[in-house]
Amino acid sequence: MMISYVSWGENTALQMRTDCWNPQKKIGIQVSADLIYGIPNDTVDDVIQMCHAVNQMGISHCSMYELTIEPDTPFGKMNLSMPDNECMAQMYTAIADNLNLPRYEVSNYAAHGHECRHNQNVWSGMPYIGIGTGAAGRIFLDGQWYEQMGNHEIFTPISNETRATELIITGMRTKRGCQLTEHVKNVINSDWIKSNPQLVQMNNERVWATDAGMMILDDLITKMVL
Repeated sequence: MMISYVSWGENTALQMRTDCWNPQKKIGIQVSADLIYGIPNDTVDDVIQMCHAVNQMGISHCSMYELTIEPDTPFGKMNLSMPDNECMAQMYTAIADNLNLPRYEVSNYAAHGHECRHNQNVWSGMPYIGIGTGAAGRIFLDGQWYEQMGNHEIFTPISNETRATELIITGMRTKRGCQLTEHVKNVINSDWIKSNPQLVQMNNERVWATDAGMMILDDLITKMVL
């Protein structure tokens, strides 16, 4: 069982308390912290303090999400004092340097054996079902992939090329990268990958982003897909 806690506000690390976690740990419930960084007026030191607080809790899984403010939204119209891109990059690096849990996905960190199994199933391209209104799934039935959405909203065949692109988008989020299936090989730009080893690596079985590539993952995926 996983209990997830979201904390969003200034000086997040100082607000976190271990008394809400210890009872769960004593009865054997696995605890995960879900945290947002890059909030208005956030600094690199704030993120480091947040990492130290997570370390003190002794939890085995943590998700660290960068806050993104979209234009033409209520937040976007508030003219908030947000960290710039350089500061956000420093925050991302500070998490890796200060959190005691290794990263296994672009925003997720875990002790060995405590990675989220459901998310890994999705990222690796295995079938999954969306249950409930708006819940998305990918179904593999009789040799055909389907885009599926809960409450009978969508059940539509998708091409192997489309599914291969989805596998790249999800798989490249992880440290282990994306498996090079025949369909994936048909949609990647191998020449671009081979010419940018500082950003992406490839062997006979998998393709994956380097630490530098993870910093620009969206742009990297756009360039590596034909």
